Amino acid sequence: MCIRDSDEGEYAVFDLGSAAAGFLRLRVTSLSDASVYVLFDEILVGGDVSCERAGCVNAVSFRLTAGQYECVESFEPYALRYAKIIAAAGSVVCEAVSLVELAYPLRRPLFFCADASLARIRRAAAESFRFNAVDLFTDCPSRERAGWLCDGYFLGRAERAITGENRVERAFLEQFLAPCGEIPRGMVPMCAPAWHLNGNFIPNWSFWLFDELNAYFEDTKDAAFSAQFQPLAGGVRAWLERYENEYGLLEKLEKWVFVEWSRANDPDVVQDVNFPTNMLYARMLQIAGRLYGDSALLEKSQKLQETIRQRSFNGLFFTDNERRTAHGLENPGNITEVCQYYAFFMGTADKRTYPELWQTL
Repeated sequence: MCIRDSDEGEYAVFDLGSAAAGFLRLRVTSLSDASVYVLFDEILVGGDVSCERAGCVNAVSFRLTAGQYECVESFEPYALRYAKIIAAAGSVVCEAVSLVELAYPLRRPLFFCADASLARIRRAAAESFRFNAVDLFTDCPSRERAGWLCDGYFLGRAERAITGENRVERAFLEQFLAPCGEIPRGMVPMCAPAWHLNGNFIPNWSFWLFDELNAYFEDTKDAAFSAQFQPLAGGVRAWLERYENEYGLLEKLEKWVFVEWSRANDPDVVQDVNFPTNMLYARMLQIAGRLYGDSALLEKSQKLQETIRQRSFNGLFFTDNERRTAHGLENPGNITEVCQYYAFFMGTADKRTYPELWQTL
């Protein structure tokens, strides 16, 4: 491909064949001093690369003097399938575009199945895992290469299923043992390693930390590792107890109360008493009670689950929240699909005690 400054704005789009993550590499000949921009993304929009589609600017630039370059490589890893090479100035011949992968080294054979569609799904899942489990679990390898709780729970289960190990999960969990000075004492950072300079945190993610720790323990039986988190569990509980109301339910939690990216997290649904959040809290208390042999926590968890059943279930579905009014707590009748999943996942409900709802779902 030859791009010259006499053809202002000339470009070419390269297709790498599949989305991957790593270091962008070009092989180019610069016929003169030149300025080259590479825009990239995982999909095309209207047949072209939209470098701002993902809420960030997917672009790198290179300033070249005349000469041949066997390897011009980005300093940071990115995720892409399509690369749009633009000559902003000068004359450039781009001979090849490639990506040096940054990914988990899978050693086990991938899933094979006579059903081609299932095998394709499994391969796609394994590829998604590889690029999100390099050194710890990340949100995504492109826009947000960061280690978030809750995401980590599901990636941990994927690691075990795909690799038979929990190596990355252990490294991920260890990040949360380190102190984080930007958030209140006793609370867990929502993302690590990170600097939370604005002091923000997600209280729900502290619950997911212990759900993942419990799953890790079930996979590995590593009691010594789980024991390291006992002081942290005590600190989280002490912080949360300040928000328990007259029914033992968490009410008006601080900062970013987060359930899911859906209607379930709308302001009129997520406050004041959010039942999915309390279901998760009850699950956390149960896990801490089991891991650390605390019967009082097990009893508290059971009592909280029963309170949720009585106040949330309307005969057909679990409702999402209650609001504090001058007359006390009132249920506005908000119902989301996510709330039902939380009920079954966190042990508030099961298919034996709520058979009709189970069938509905």
